[in-house]
This record gives sequence, structure tokens and C-alpha cells, in this order.
Amino acid sequence: MVIIMILVKETFNNTDGKFRVTNFAIEYKRQKMPSTNSYPAHIHDSFIEFEIVHNGQMIQIINGIKYKLTKGSVVILKPTDCHSLEWSDDADINTVHFLASSVSKELIYSIMQHEENIVYSFSGDDEKNILTSSKQLLLEYEKNQHFCENIIKNLIENICYLTMRNIKTFPFKEKKLTPIQKAVTALQTTFMNNPSLEDIASYVHFNPSYFSRVFKKATGTSFSQYLIDLKLEYAKKLLCETNMTIADICFGSGFGSLSNFSKYFKTKFKMSPNDMRKKHGKTKLEFYSEKSTKTIL
Repeated sequence: MVIIMILVKETFNNTDGKFRVTNFAIEYKRQKMPSTNSYPAHIHDSFIEFEIVHNGQMIQIINGIKYKLTKGSVVILKPTDCHSLEWSDDADINTVHFLASSVSKELIYSIMQHEENIVYSFSGDDEKNILTSSKQLLLEYEKNQHFCENIIKNLIENICYLTMRNIKTFPFKEKKLTPIQKAVTALQTTFMNNPSLEDIASYVHFNPSYFSRVFKKATGTSFSQYLIDLKLEYAKKLLCETNMTIADICFGSGFGSLSNFSKYFKTKFKMSPNDMRKKHGKTKLEFYSEKSTKTIL
């Protein structure tokens, strides 16, 4: 079997481009791809991904940490998480991609503000419930019937909330997010597309001028600098964890030209993108630490 992913500008087939649900075995048969049982390190842009193992085994290297995943394991990947993967011949795994705008803001905030990798292995009745929800997700997506978008949204939120609850992460105490929390989360999931200050201000229903002042007071930096820093950190991760060309990294991170990218990069990291890759690039497995889902919980 082989995982089918479009690394740049992922396409979503159903539900107005908000969700994409696939199964390794089904995608392999459809695409008639050669069986390699592995996929190189990559980062998705602007969408959340999670994978649920139904049978067999998957090995994921996420941000430099290696995980062995078996039946009942769930991995939730933020847009900026760099991961590579391998899987056994008998692997049965569902993969779900969804845009941040398609689910609750509270869920996206919880995922984006979680500092560690989001990996959990369910067991017992919880495992049965998760796997049942996963199967229903794929079925709803494939059939694409009336109200499927609502059902898919509810199933995604159910799986993600159960996972976040079990790893005991509660990054916010408020019942509702503040406008700045919403703004920061929106920026973290869309920065590659260069959202304007006016776009984000409108998203949180603020006047642009007022939003600019409040944002700087809350974050300690201007909106434009915050956006540039997000793009630079993303580019740094791509340089260190993938074999993408510097040009692809530049434009994939949201910069409009190589010269601007190089200038901002040198200012922040005191070295060129090429020097960063030479000094910190991780292309061999011995650079990675290894953990199992059992030992990190």
C-alpha cells in the first residue's frame, strides 16, 4: 500500500473543499501507485491532518521524534508539523485532512497551542469508539449525501476532542476565546497565504487600526513582524527536515521573492538558508530520538 498525499496545495474532493478522508488501501487501488510503504519528510500547508490506525503498524517521525503506532493510535498533525512515515504491508489506516475554518475555533486553538506532538493510543471501549467513528467518517465522505458535511464535522471534532482530553491538554481556561486568541490561531493556520491585517481584523470583527494596537499590546510585536516570524520559522523547519529546494521553501512559506526571503532569514537567524541547511539539516535517522506511544503518555 502507499499513502497518497499532494504536498503543495492539497485538494479536497467533497464538501466544498473543507475535508478530505482517505484510506491507504483504497487510495492505492485507485491511483495504481507502486508499493513503497514509506513517504518522505514533508509539511502540509494550511490544513490539519490526523491519522487513525485500524490494523497493522505505522512508524511516524514527527518533528524529529519517532513513534511506533498500532491499532487504536491517533496522530493529529498541525500545518507546521514536519513528518515522514512508514507502514507495514497489512496496515489499514484512515487519513483525514480538514481546514481550520471547518471546525470550532476552540478545537483549533487547543491543537495549535499544544506544544508537544499530539499522539495517543486508545484501548478498550475508547478504541472501539474511535475506530467506529473513523469508519463512519470515510463512509460519509465517500457517499457524499445530504448533511454529510455536518456529520463529518461532528465526527472530526469528536475524535480530536477525545484525543486532546486523553493527553490532558487544556491550553485555555476561558469558555470562549478572546479575539486575539482567535486572530493568532487564524494566523498560525493561514500565514503561508499572506493574510492581511484587514483580513484578520475583519475575522475577529475589529477595526483594523484598533486591531493593530491591541494585537501589538497582546503579543509584544507588530502584526507584520508576527506574520514574518511565522513564515521564517516554517521555512527553517522545512530547511532542516525536508529536501525541498530553497526556492520551493521560499514561495511555499509565503515569501514573494528569494531576495526578500534571504534578507529576512539572515536578519533573524544570522545565517543564510543554505548555511542553515548545511549546519542543521536532518537527513539521517540517527539524528532522531525514538519514543513509543506507551512511554510518552
